[in-house]
Amino acid sequence: MAGYPHKYEGEQLAALEQSLREVMDDEKRDRLTGYLNTIANHYGIVPVRMAYDILTRTLGEEISESDFERYILWQRHTWEGFFWIVSDEEVNGYEDEPESDEALFDKDVIGEVYIEDLNLYDELRGFQADKPYNTLSREELLRYEELVEYPDNEYTGQTVKIFKEKLNISDEGFGIKPFVDDIITGIRLYSSFERVLQDIRFYYELSTETAKEMLPVIADLINHLSLPMNRGYTPIEMEKLKAESGASWETFFIDPETYFFDEERDREVCRGSAKKSRGELEDISRLFSDLDTKQELRKNPKGAFAANLFESEKQMPIRVEKIGRNEPCPCGSGKKYKKCCGKGK
Repeated sequence: MAGYPHKYEGEQLAALEQSLREVMDDEKRDRLTGYLNTIANHYGIVPVRMAYDILTRTLGEEISESDFERYILWQRHTWEGFFWIVSDEEVNGYEDEPESDEALFDKDVIGEVYIEDLNLYDELRGFQADKPYNTLSREELLRYEELVEYPDNEYTGQTVKIFKEKLNISDEGFGIKPFVDDIITGIRLYSSFERVLQDIRFYYELSTETAKEMLPVIADLINHLSLPMNRGYTPIEMEKLKAESGASWETFFIDPETYFFDEERDREVCRGSAKKSRGELEDISRLFSDLDTKQELRKNPKGAFAANLFESEKQMPIRVEKIGRNEPCPCGSGKKYKKCCGKGK
């Protein structure tokens, strides 16, 4: 990871933690980490300066700039949250060594998933370029404490209904939620509705007619999702901003009336997916496996599509059991896994 900030240990770490405890207790530190996890989940990439403004103005956290800078320095060199404090130059490894710790407010808060997959990072940077940020209310923002928000609205309800009808999925076992989560994860992280729809068609062996029947409902769900690629705006909101500004942004709005089903393209996608090795698919799952053990989706965000792609019969999603970074280490030391046997992994 050329150019990334070094992870402090030993005396360096002790000095850093002592400096932070001079201005805040562990409870406040952990609360800040939780808030920044939320901000990173919602925006994907956001300047440290803006993150501070959101903390103080939207979330009501009382903290001075100097104290927040100490916290950011601690976070930058401990890697405790599900986000990184880095600059674009450091992420892309333009320098062999990381930049100095000066001007921390000029760096970015970047969701860990985008650091783990630089293709996702580059795509997100490109899609976000020149778009305005959508500043949410405290209540709206805190819905993004988890990587994937499961919206409780009419669009989710309609999606659940049509999945049950067309795919014959019951409420037993995991129920319908993981299947809807797959859609939300796919569009929020992979920025491609086409890929999501093709995955659904491939895994469930849907006919073109069935896919066309499901399309308007799935499109409604996605068109009303706040997306990192839109800096927190929904595709519908971004379409309106695009029209008003005359910009040429990719809004990720899906129009069921004009969406074109290319049969040959879809067959090629299915054939290409079938040729992928199990190792490649496991890499997709591993990418997200350590993000947060509190939500099943994070253990295997590709859900039904990746974990079961090579199964000959349809079945409920396999949940890969992995040790989370913040879980107790299985060696029995009493430490967290990331600070014991999982250190450096």
